[in-house]
Amino acid sequence: MVFEYLVILIFTLLTLEVLLFFLVKIVRKNFQWLITKNIDDKVIFDQNLLKKFKKHSFHKKLGWEPKPNTSGKDIHDCKEIKYNIGKFGQRVSYNEKNLKKNQCLIFGDSFAFSRQVSDNNTISSHLNKKSNLKFYNFGVGNYGLDQAILRFEKIYFNLHPKYVIFIIVPETICRIQSMWKHFFEYGNILAFKPRFIVDKDSLKLLRCPLKSINNAEINNAIIYSKKNDIFYKKKFQKDLIFMPYIFSLFKNNLRGLKIVLSYLDFKIKGKSIKKWKDEAFFKIVLKNNALLTKNFYKNQNSLLLMYKLFERINLFCKDKKVTPIIAMIPQIQDIHLIKGSQDYMESFEKKLKRFKGMKFLNFTKLFLKESSKIDKIYLDKSGNHLSSFGNNFVAKKLFAEISKIKNV
Repeated sequence: MVFEYLVILIFTLLTLEVLLFFLVKIVRKNFQWLITKNIDDKVIFDQNLLKKFKKHSFHKKLGWEPKPNTSGKDIHDCKEIKYNIGKFGQRVSYNEKNLKKNQCLIFGDSFAFSRQVSDNNTISSHLNKKSNLKFYNFGVGNYGLDQAILRFEKIYFNLHPKYVIFIIVPETICRIQSMWKHFFEYGNILAFKPRFIVDKDSLKLLRCPLKSINNAEINNAIIYSKKNDIFYKKKFQKDLIFMPYIFSLFKNNLRGLKIVLSYLDFKIKGKSIKKWKDEAFFKIVLKNNALLTKNFYKNQNSLLLMYKLFERINLFCKDKKVTPIIAMIPQIQDIHLIKGSQDYMESFEKKLKRFKGMKFLNFTKLFLKESSKIDKIYLDKSGNHLSSFGNNFVAKKLFAEISKIKNV
């Protein structure tokens, strides 16, 4: 009798494993954030993709940056949005002609770049519409604060600005501890980057592991990143699922199982793959990333690294007589986490007040004061980027801050 039950159990488990094998294969094909062994841990690089990356974005020190005098396009709501890159690698802004010295440079991530809106609707363009001071947009999608600082220090000597604005998202506390974005943002396989570590109370730069675009260099860069990117062990390996799926789908707070079940739920309800991908990305991926970000603002090593990076900005700007302004702009998941509870960046914000010459604007507080307008501030429900309205909202606050500084 026991033997018969055992046979039935084994048969049931094997049948379930076979079903899960095909189901995982389908879900992985449609959803890059479900990562599986022998695919995502052994990435095959398409040679045409590498050639395109080398031509348009690759930078051996920063990882990537826009090539001067080029153009590109974003997609939002099935529409193409074109953007233009100027001679210094800046995104072209409203009424921008020849770049002048003693103006204001903007650095940071895709919120600084103002992705998915036209050139005339970026934060820098809205600022240029309000001021005689010129604002030049050097934001780059997916940058961490570390890359933004290195780019600023590179560009500074060409334009000698009077002001610099760093526009970053709270998630930058994760990005500054990453070297290969694929370990944190699954599928972003071309994005290798430098990072800093704190060594004996000082910053030490670990240079970008990818020096040139070829298979040998890429393999070396991956090996190096595994040793120096904390997300290889802290996130990537924990989320990686493998056979038997009947067990691995249950790891790491059921993350893999949640993704697979969400797919089945949408199929049963007859909804589109695109709608499922958007919802799963928002409810599972972005939510998990926001929770991870929140936890890092409680981690002393992470906070120390962030503090040291701001200290580097402050010292460089003090030496060059530049006024630095930091604008921390939340993604919408950060808003959801903080709403109705304590802002987990608040204590860190207080610590930055030690830098007397640095101005810090926490847009989480400013957005929550305008909670009825949140839907207008962000482009869409995912809250990945700001709308033209949101960019203008940010520009007004930044302009007011700079006006106060100028009148001191």
